[in-house]
Amino acid sequence: MIQEIFGKIHPLVVHLPIGILVLAMILKMYSGYRYQQEIKTLMPLLLKIAFAACLFASITGFVLHLSGEYDDTLVHNHMYLGIGLTIMVVGLYFTFQHQRLQNVLWVTTAIILTITGHLGGSLTHGEHYLSLTKHEDIQKPKIDMNHSVVFSDVIQPILQEKCVSCHSDKKQKGDLRLDSYDHIIKGGENGAIILKGNSAESTMMKKIHLPESDEEHMPPKGKPQLNNDEIKLIVWWIDNSADKDKTIASLSPGPDIKPLLLGLSQQTSPKEVQLPKIGQADPKVIEALKKYGIIVHTVSQVDNYLTIDLTYCKDLTQSQLNELLPLKSHIIGLKATSCQLIDELIPIVSQMDNLTTLFLDHSNISDTHLSPLNVLKRLEFINLAHTSVTNAGLKQLKIPSLQKVYLYGSKIDKNSLSNIYDQFPTVYLDSGGYVVPILVSDTTEAISPDK
Repeated sequence: MIQEIFGKIHPLVVHLPIGILVLAMILKMYSGYRYQQEIKTLMPLLLKIAFAACLFASITGFVLHLSGEYDDTLVHNHMYLGIGLTIMVVGLYFTFQHQRLQNVLWVTTAIILTITGHLGGSLTHGEHYLSLTKHEDIQKPKIDMNHSVVFSDVIQPILQEKCVSCHSDKKQKGDLRLDSYDHIIKGGENGAIILKGNSAESTMMKKIHLPESDEEHMPPKGKPQLNNDEIKLIVWWIDNSADKDKTIASLSPGPDIKPLLLGLSQQTSPKEVQLPKIGQADPKVIEALKKYGIIVHTVSQVDNYLTIDLTYCKDLTQSQLNELLPLKSHIIGLKATSCQLIDELIPIVSQMDNLTTLFLDHSNISDTHLSPLNVLKRLEFINLAHTSVTNAGLKQLKIPSLQKVYLYGSKIDKNSLSNIYDQFPTVYLDSGGYVVPILVSDTTEAISPDK
C-alpha cells in the first residue's frame, strides 16, 4: 500500500524539477543582459532545489515503474534519462565557475529535459499525445450495415479512442489491455471484465457507470469520457455474446441501436443531397390536386419543394395522376402507400428528378416496376414493405444516392439476402423481424380472468 501511494506521488512532483530548471535556464540567459551578479548569487540555490526535486522525482518514478503497468522500453528510457538529468544538475552545480563548460552542460540539460518530459507525456497520455490531428479528424472505419463486424468496426474504435491510452501494450493499468479482443476477454489483475451475454454483471460496465469522481471509474476523470451512445453500443455488443466475428446484420440491431450505428463515423453519416433552387409551384395545379383528395405539403417557403400523399385517394384515375407532372421537379417526397395504380404511377414517378423519399409499401408494385426508378439520381429512401418485390427485383435497383430500403413483409428471401449485399455496400437493407427481449427489470402485471 505504501509503495503504491509513493509511486502515485510521481505525477504530482515530476513537474517541480521541470519548472525550476526552466526558470534557471531563463535566468541564465537573462544574466547576459542584466542582474548578472544577483543571478549568479541565486543560481546555486536554484540548482540545489532542482537536484532535490530531480532526486525525489526519480525515486518516486522508480517505485511507480515497479507496478509493471507501463511499456518496458518506454518507461526505462524515461527513467534513465531522468537519472541522467539529475546527474546533469549535479554537474551544473560543481562547474559553476567554468563558463564554457557550463554553457555546454546547460544546452545538454535542456535537450535531456525535453526528451524526458516527452517520454513522460507518452507514458501518461499515449505515444501520439502531441499529434495535431484531432479526435474527430481521425479516420474511422466505414460502417456497412450488412457486412461490418461489430467488434472490429464498432467496438474496437471506441475503445481505441477512449481507453487504450491507459490499457495497451505501452501501458497496462490494472494489468489490463484493451487493444485486442483476446486481451479484452482475458481481463486484468482482478480477472475477466466482460461476462458474455450479461453487461449488467460485467466489471467493465460497472466501472463505466460509476460516478466520474470515483477512483474506479473508467475512463479516469480528466480523460475523454464515453458518451451515452458509445456505452449503449458496448452494452449491445456484450449482451449479444461479445463475439469477435459477428456482423451487424447477424445481430439484427433494434430501432434503438440502428441510428447509433448509422451515425457512428463521419463516413457513415448520410451526405445531404444538394437540391437545385426552383421557382414556386403553380397554385392552380396544387388546388386541383387537393380536390382529388391528394395531400400536398410545402416543405419550406424558401425552397418551394413539396411532398405528396396519395394514401387516402381511393378512386384516382390515370388522367388525375398525370396532373402531378407539372410538379415533377417540385416533389421531393411521395407517399403512395396502398396504391394499386403502380402501372400508371411508376412512369410519372420516374420523371420526378428531385425525389428523395418514396413510400410504396402495401402497394401492388412488383419486380418489373423497379428498374425504371434507377433514373432517380437523388432518391435516398424507398419503402417496399408488404409488397411482392423479390430478391431478383431488388437486384435491379442501381440508384447511386440510395441509403435505406425497407423490405419487411415483402417476398424477399432473408436467407439468401446476403448474396446481394455486395451490390449495396452503403445501403441499409431493413428486412425487419426483430425480437425485443423481455428484461428482468421490465414490470409485468398478471391480469385475472375476470378483468
